[in-house]
Amino acid sequence: APSGSSSINSISLANTDSVLKTLNDPDSYKHDESSYTLHLNRKNEAPFAIVKTTFRAKNGFGAMMKASVTVRVDLKTMEMKIIEQQSI
Repeated sequence: APSGSSSINSISLANTDSVLKTLNDPDSYKHDESSYTLHLNRKNEAPFAIVKTTFRAKNGFGAMMKASVTVRVDLKTMEMKIIEQQSI
């Protein structure tokens, strides 16, 4: 199983890659902040992390917009599922 900050960095980079695929202008992407919460000892549940990335990027009209995406990451399989996306 993944451990330490290198795993969180890998998750954060994978999250960024998934965000870039959805952007109108990926070259305009500017990372603002990433944060995470680990959930390791939940009864009847595999360990997981919740990772939130806040960023700025151009929308379809060329204006810079701020947005965030939050994913749940299974720490055993590294499978990611988007649980929230929002414009700020």
